[in-house]
Amino acid sequence: MKEIVAGVDIGGTNTVYGLVDRAGRVVAESSLNTTDYPEIADFVTALVSAIKKLLSSGDYKLLGIGIGAPNANYHKGRLSLLLILPGKESFRLLT
Repeated sequence: MKEIVAGVDIGGTNTVYGLVDRAGRVVAESSLNTTDYPEIADFVTALVSAIKKLLSSGDYKLLGIGIGAPNANYHKGRLSLLLILPGKESFRLLT
């Protein structure tokens, strides 16, 4: 089983995501149109499903996920995506 991490770059038009191994090689990648999801919950559901699909393409063990996005607050564990994903000012990533 290959240990990998998932990387996500949330942009105003496209969200790019991929799987990276310990050597830094991208083993799988794809994207989705951020603007196709007017509701944040629909966007998150689609993104989770898309990452799971990439994971199912190989024998991978997911070690973690990194997210890059405008207005991310590491200390509060929140993303403020008002300009990118209308309908909700911010949402909590950490529990």
